[in-house]
Amino acid sequence: MAEKDITEKILEANNDVFSDIINGCLYQGEQVVSPNDLKDHFAISSFENKGKLYSTERDVSKLWTDGVFTIACLGVENQTTIDVNMPLRVIAYDGNIYKKQADDHVANPYPVITLVLYFGEQPWKKPLSLFDRLTINEKLKPFVNDYKLHVFDISHITKAQAQKFNSDFKVVADYFAQIYENGYYKGNPQELKHPEDTFTLMKYVTGIEKFEQFINAKEEGGATNMYDPFEDAEKRGEARGRASVLKLMQKLYALGREEDAKRAATDEKYLARLMKELAIQ
Repeated sequence: MAEKDITEKILEANNDVFSDIINGCLYQGEQVVSPNDLKDHFAISSFENKGKLYSTERDVSKLWTDGVFTIACLGVENQTTIDVNMPLRVIAYDGNIYKKQADDHVANPYPVITLVLYFGEQPWKKPLSLFDRLTINEKLKPFVNDYKLHVFDISHITKAQAQKFNSDFKVVADYFAQIYENGYYKGNPQELKHPEDTFTLMKYVTGIEKFEQFINAKEEGGATNMYDPFEDAEKRGEARGRASVLKLMQKLYALGREEDAKRAATDEKYLARLMKELAIQ
């Protein structure tokens, strides 16, 4: 995960991408946070315990300002696996920033909000809050404060949800949306503002080594979108289609419907009707 964390930071550290993630996830695509209103925030916070110094590192952290005052500290954490201790980690990240504000005697303390972007295979169901992780005696529960996680399951995002983004992250979200809804990826012609950063992120969150070929996109002729790296996707789609036709033919012959099989071989409309009838995909 250490190597993945490093690469995942690169794309999201760009203000246009970071603000787009915030707007797409929290505000359904409404342009609330502007890239110009973001300032880099030191992502490592430390605390002392029994004479020893400990540190916690955030993936990406930005201060959202109005030009004069800080509105909030916004953080993004990346996960490729479900971490049951995520509520404990996030409350530590956020708490350290609140503590620093207190130590610095900030006159108008600002809120801290953390988003968890999840790229794993299995849907993230729990934990979604501190209560999901703790074992709490019922007599104590009324006095324990819960802490909610803001988890966005990018791996199981829909095409409609992916359209809420505008930056290069839209291409990342669209990749997972296509895989989730279609079972395959056919590419995306959107030109990337940060192609090298995007391909680096995609390589490590998908595990597909092919992205390595396109990481150095600044070279002449280098890929600048997610269509070029997958220009053979239609061939893969054709192969998938041939496999479905073969499955149909096998089923027809098994049912003794040889005449239907012969007709389907030359009649596309009849072929489509039979595919639907026999629920072949």
